[in-house]
Amino acid sequence: MEGYVFDRAVEDEDGRMRLVYYPIIDGEDAVDYDAPYTVPAEGNQIIDEFAVGAIIRRPLSAMPQNSFAVYYPLSLEDELVQDGGPQSVYIAMTATAHARAYTALTEALREQGTGMADVYDLAESEETVRMAVTVINVFSYGFIVMISLIALTNVFNTVSTNMMLRRREFAMLKSIGLSEKGFRKMLDYECLIYGCRSLLLGLPVSVLVSYAIYRVSYNLVESSFYIPWYSIVIAVISVFLVVGIAMVYTASILRRDNPIDALKNENL
Repeated sequence: MEGYVFDRAVEDEDGRMRLVYYPIIDGEDAVDYDAPYTVPAEGNQIIDEFAVGAIIRRPLSAMPQNSFAVYYPLSLEDELVQDGGPQSVYIAMTATAHARAYTALTEALREQGTGMADVYDLAESEETVRMAVTVINVFSYGFIVMISLIALTNVFNTVSTNMMLRRREFAMLKSIGLSEKGFRKMLDYECLIYGCRSLLLGLPVSVLVSYAIYRVSYNLVESSFYIPWYSIVIAVISVFLVVGIAMVYTASILRRDNPIDALKNENL
């Protein structure tokens, strides 16, 4: 109605349908919701009848421009409408050549003079996301591998050099009766101490750095913070494995040393 805004249809106490309107305030772009106005639905509704299965080409007042809709008979209302409100229906299609199908669909809609804002190629979007994830994974894992190799080289070189500088110490211990079994046990304890000390410092720092990265990225992607336990387990195993390999390698060299010659060599 002129000067009013339609709100909804309600049933009165007698079970008759009434239409609820609100007046538009004169001179203002606002609606007065404190003064509802109701009229009987009978005689005030415009009812259009259409053939089932036909294409309605003339514009409808209830349809937005540049869009299309599917209308069903009123007898199917209880089957199609849930929770008492209008439902949006999305039609999904599968196609082997999704790009050609998308082009053909948009061309058909353009010929009908219908908007294409709601036509969406999900397969293309997923391919784009997969490509982006692949590129990110390549750079991320490449960086991780490079840093891991640098760390591996540093740890291996540090441990082996430290062991080689203690050749006279080991030779002295062997000369006063240190057995091969005792020598291995000493190296095992040292390997355990090296690994525990590095993890005692590294793990808390890594968790703090992960939380800092999470706080920075939270503004871009809303997610919950979690600790990647599987990565921590891999890191713990890797630390002890690298230290252990370095010690086993150096110990195999030290076993060939003659304790007397090692004690005489002042350069060791």
